[in-house]
Amino acid sequence: MNLDVLKRFILISLAIYAVSLLTSLAGSEIFGWLTLLLSLIYGVLQKNGGVRQVEIYGDADQAPSSIDRGPVFFRIGPDLALVALLIVVSLSYFINAAPDAKLLTVLGQVRWILVLYGLTYGLRLAGMSPRIFPILAVIAIVVSIHGIQETFTGWDFIRHRPDVYLINNSGEGHNYYRASGLFTMPTNFAHAANMSLCFLIAAVLLRLGGTRNWRIFYSVSALFLFTAIVLSFTRGAWIALFVAVVGLTAMLNRRLVAIFAGSLIVLAVVAYLSVPQVRERVETMTNPQFASNSERLELWNENIAIIKMHPILGIGLNENERLANEYNAMIGNAGGKRGNAHNSYLQFLSGSGVLGLGCYLLLISTLMLMTWRLWKAVPATETWHRTLILGAWGAQIALHVGGLTDCNFKNWQVNHQTMMVWSLVCYLTWLYNPQKTSAKISSV
Repeated sequence: MNLDVLKRFILISLAIYAVSLLTSLAGSEIFGWLTLLLSLIYGVLQKNGGVRQVEIYGDADQAPSSIDRGPVFFRIGPDLALVALLIVVSLSYFINAAPDAKLLTVLGQVRWILVLYGLTYGLRLAGMSPRIFPILAVIAIVVSIHGIQETFTGWDFIRHRPDVYLINNSGEGHNYYRASGLFTMPTNFAHAANMSLCFLIAAVLLRLGGTRNWRIFYSVSALFLFTAIVLSFTRGAWIALFVAVVGLTAMLNRRLVAIFAGSLIVLAVVAYLSVPQVRERVETMTNPQFASNSERLELWNENIAIIKMHPILGIGLNENERLANEYNAMIGNAGGKRGNAHNSYLQFLSGSGVLGLGCYLLLISTLMLMTWRLWKAVPATETWHRTLILGAWGAQIALHVGGLTDCNFKNWQVNHQTMMVWSLVCYLTWLYNPQKTSAKISSV
């Protein structure tokens, strides 16, 4: 097989994967695994020991150049944390899991590790062209429009559901609904869209494309996506987005922090004063009697009980959901709420114990550090790559803050967004090798 043709297929698979992140979970699954498969086939067929000419994409008006890099395969950066997490998840199954737990089900919860390796290898082989970014911005607009109309009509044209998540069911006035984009759950859509929005904001701030028209276009796309996120009425995502924007703009200068944070606060105040549904969501944020809040508290108490009984290794990753009735009965809450922990960190704690959470924290800390080093190492002239780095920085903040109120990392739509973000960080770290000052790359 011609390796150049295979590389072209890898590039196409990566592009479709990126397109599917806001449009189709099935597409993300298919093309995530396909990228891994094609990359491994390339690795088997190549005959140069893993060292090859890599195409480096600069701005959209520049042709890719080539550079010699080290081995494409094996290590990607956060390997220690990934291997440790896999070992701990396996141990939690063999030592503490219920007798009827299934090994493939438990280990399947960390299959994203393979997708992360596959995407990183694919990027190392084929790169990521900036020409994909305008397409993603258009998709963000289309998805946002669908979500916005959901709020006012309650129509889901994709799945033909009679209505979506109702906000106002008082019987007085017009009913409003929570925007879900092309996903089923508004929370999944909001957290995934937060991560995409960070890349659009980065493109605006760094003037990706180089002209005023491109900046206006990305600004419009960001505005549409921001509106859809607001209309998802997902409070945890709102908070996560605010913190992410502050963290993202802080990478540039303090004045931008004040401008963006101030703008978001003004918009929030206006929405609070003028939109009853927003006002209700804000005022009930700390009300333990509000349905979603009481359910969260119930789930947190259930998972805390699990952690107390199995603090070191947990009961098997995500087994807390299947065994909810059993543990609810133990704490005197028979018939209580079933579901995930509504907190990514509690989910890891109950499923894989302190050791599993420690591995996850090591993983996300390693990737944040890698992103920070990239930002410091990559020159300002590399607009495309710096856009990816800045967007990845904000997206990771949104993920981690959002994980305090929702189990967003476990949701596969958000998980695939995360794999794309992390693979970009791993790819660019391999490309620039920021720990070695002699590794300077020009994309001209």
